[in-house]
Amino acid sequence: MMTANNADDPDNDYGWGIVNLTEAIFYHPEGDIVVEHFPVTFATEGMGSYRVSAEITCDHGLNVGELKVFWNTTGVEPFDAIPMNSAGGDSFYADIPDQGSGTTVYYYIYAQDSYGLSGLQPLGAPEHLYSFIVGSPRFYDGFEVGTYAWVTGGDGKKWGLSADYSYTGVLSLTDSPLGSYESSSNTWVAMRAGVDLSTVNSALLSFSHRYKIYTDDFGYIEVSTDGGSSWEQLGEAISGAQDSFVEETRSLDDYVGEQDVRIRFRLTSDVFDNQDGWYIDDLNIILNPTGVEEESGDQVPLAFSLSQNYPKQLDRDSLFDSRG
Repeated sequence: MMTANNADDPDNDYGWGIVNLTEAIFYHPEGDIVVEHFPVTFATEGMGSYRVSAEITCDHGLNVGELKVFWNTTGVEPFDAIPMNSAGGDSFYADIPDQGSGTTVYYYIYAQDSYGLSGLQPLGAPEHLYSFIVGSPRFYDGFEVGTYAWVTGGDGKKWGLSADYSYTGVLSLTDSPLGSYESSSNTWVAMRAGVDLSTVNSALLSFSHRYKIYTDDFGYIEVSTDGGSSWEQLGEAISGAQDSFVEETRSLDDYVGEQDVRIRFRLTSDVFDNQDGWYIDDLNIILNPTGVEEESGDQVPLAFSLSQNYPKQLDRDSLFDSRG
């Protein structure tokens, strides 16, 4: 029976305590296959191929000939398999063939150890898959396959995933997955890499959120243009109570021309009452590139190429630690 004993330091091997969902997703017992992958986002027609890079390790060795990327454009069986090549050390890659603009590409990574045991990334594949849209005009994260695009920090409970509330899917991002946030805390979650706005003429941040934040506590939306070294507040702070999900939008036009624009959510609290906190889902950064005519009405401008989790000027060969 699950109890609240050791709630702040649960034993993931034996299941005592209330397990943090995010920590559980990224937890690996000794001897497990570990696949660290930052999902593909940058994809345009004519690139030739879309590189899937990963760092794959296992304490007792890998069957390198059985490291593969499975992909298709339907999201259901069957999938095509591409063997992964070595990029040196523990790094491997495979190139998905070029696809037409507007095509959704689905994929997952298969790894096998020296004993013939296998591991899949993301968890739950092939039912749960990574995906990106060729020529998509946005960066999008619905948090359904983890917090691969994010890093957490600050003083207090870590931000993570929650199944308590979501706008779409079953998961959202929250400041305190195990309950109320702590008093006198200052915690944040930030994009691991930035979006390139150097070739667009407008950009908009939107997300859905609900919150219960004590009157003298605040949630901040912040922007960095220097790799996360410094941050500035974007619009008004969030406080009070909102019991159902609503859409929030903030213009990023002031940052057009910058090559590395990152978003951070930060929650601060005083020494008094604390509350359930802040839930965020379906985050979008919608881009309108230069050289594209403005659309009228509610149409989203066709353009650019950022979809799910591989933003900015990131070199397609770059590798990122997927654990927040």
